[in-house]
Amino acid sequence: MISLVVFISVGLFHFKKLKPLHKLLILMFASSLILELVSNYIMYFAENQESLFMVPVSNLIILIILSVLYLRYILRNGKYKILLTIFAIVGIVPVGWDFFLTIQGEYEKVLFLSMIWVYLLILAFTIIYFLQIALYSDMKPETDKLVVSIVFFLISLLSVLYGLSFNFMVNESLEIVSYFWISRMMAGYIGYIVIFIVVWQYGRIYKRSKTSH
Repeated sequence: MISLVVFISVGLFHFKKLKPLHKLLILMFASSLILELVSNYIMYFAENQESLFMVPVSNLIILIILSVLYLRYILRNGKYKILLTIFAIVGIVPVGWDFFLTIQGEYEKVLFLSMIWVYLLILAFTIIYFLQIALYSDMKPETDKLVVSIVFFLISLLSVLYGLSFNFMVNESLEIVSYFWISRMMAGYIGYIVIFIVVWQYGRIYKRSKTSH
């Protein structure tokens, strides 16, 4: 939580100096922080103390921001973008379904399909980006985009495995589910740090290039 606050604070301080790509990352993490605070408030102060409905809300925000991030700023132009856009829009359906079930209190029916769908889509974004780098000689990988894509690929892979384990293995092996949950948390924490370094490094480079002129 503290590292996330520091990251967002530094990012907002240098917000005007950042590329649109980095601004979207800051907005995504700021949204995550706000949702985390709201979730904690509900857990400790609300009457029913149930904040599970915040999970699909978080998935929706991630879906929107990362879809814009990849479709507009990272991936090469092509007709396939139309298909990816459709998949992103369709992702609203499982998000809405999970949200409806959690609001109704029908937690035993919640499969967190929104998590699986969203992170499968992010996996598709990152894999397509890696393939484009490999297939197109004129598409040279930019360090910030490459590092961010690797981070999101690893986090998404663990999130999909966690989502599947939650749905299909929770009654068989709690140890396996816990392993994926802890791994996902650690990957997310390390990912925050890596992306923070990328954003901070870009801000320093921008500032130097500006003063050099």
